[in-house]
Amino acid sequence: MDLEYLSGLWQSDDGGTHFVVSGDDLHESVRRSAEKQERQLKRRDWLELSIGMLCGVFFAANALIFLPAMMGTPWYSQWDWLLLAVGCFWVSGAFVRERREAARFAPQVDDDIRTTLQRQSESLRHQIGLLNRVAWWYVMPIALPLGIVTLRSFPSDWKLSYGITVFLFMAFIIVLNKWYAKRTLTPQLEANEQLLKEVS
Repeated sequence: MDLEYLSGLWQSDDGGTHFVVSGDDLHESVRRSAEKQERQLKRRDWLELSIGMLCGVFFAANALIFLPAMMGTPWYSQWDWLLLAVGCFWVSGAFVRERREAARFAPQVDDDIRTTLQRQSESLRHQIGLLNRVAWWYVMPIALPLGIVTLRSFPSDWKLSYGITVFLFMAFIIVLNKWYAKRTLTPQLEANEQLLKEVS
């Protein structure tokens, strides 16, 4: 019996049906759900962190080594590529902070059911806020330097089409994250809050 099933019972209850669930079963379901959520977030954070670091190293190497060697220019003339590398490192740093923040919400062995639910609700609220602000901490630090690189480095007949492609892709990331927060995480938070009221 998992937490989604239990939440579904509460949400579908019309007041005339009664369900009996043991406290131990409920606590175990809540704990498993919280641990699953933490594992998913950890995988996401480490994946994004790693990709950001690799991209940052690649762009920094381009700016400091490859482009100066190919073009015969000093490294500081490739400041736009360096700015893009810094943007990637910034995003990676955001996920390092997320890993530290996640320690506050991670389920503990000695947590009772109410504490576990409270931690999970706090984690969901945090994730909803994070996804709704994705334009500022994730998209902008990469999109702005990428736009500068496009203007400075790409041929004139490529600039417009490439710029539009980047803009649409970044807009897609923002919309997708907001949609996921609204359609998936918000209902999870509401179900979690309802369950918290039931066990109070």
